[in-house]
Amino acid sequence: MNTRWTLPVFLAITLPAGAQQGQGTPVLFSVTAGGSLSTYVSRTPGNRSSGSLLPGPEAGFQADFPVTTACYLQPSLLYVEKGGRDRVTGNALTLSYLEIPMDFNFRPGLAKGNAFWVGFGPYIAYGIAGGDGSGQDPFRPDQGGTLERFDAGGHLQIGYQAPKGFLLGFSEQLGLANIRNDGTGNNAFRNNSFNLFLGYCFTGRKAP
Repeated sequence: MNTRWTLPVFLAITLPAGAQQGQGTPVLFSVTAGGSLSTYVSRTPGNRSSGSLLPGPEAGFQADFPVTTACYLQPSLLYVEKGGRDRVTGNALTLSYLEIPMDFNFRPGLAKGNAFWVGFGPYIAYGIAGGDGSGQDPFRPDQGGTLERFDAGGHLQIGYQAPKGFLLGFSEQLGLANIRNDGTGNNAFRNNSFNLFLGYCFTGRKAP
């Protein structure tokens, strides 16, 4: 899948430039954990279906590299579960990923050390495990799996940071890559998920 190299190249080009332009503004490091509601859209010749929402965990860490005092480049490394529940059989399809979003965040400061942010950017992900309710891994062709491990798409987020460094955020991941093996326009599978997370920022807090 050609999209698998997009984000590493983007990071290599933009992070050094951002760090240089934002000199004097600290890099922010945070850990996050929360939950997701995920679904999928599946298309086969003559049929289009979507899964009902399936809950799952999300956790990871992120770094915000300043471009200006209010704009940051934010790469993250996340563990996230995606998938969905078949609307007919009720079977849950779980897809576990290591995911790297790369967002451009607008993060203005507010009064008394509060802050909020809104950001968007691409993500890439690698499927590390999966299950379809029958003991089969949908990423493994030797078990009848039909999905590629690499995924890519768009990432949106909005959040709030309290003066002591605690975070509350919401994000959406919209899968743009067709992850069905040898997929075409009429034979496609795409992920979509919504995430609510809490976290803690180790730098950039207001002093007590």
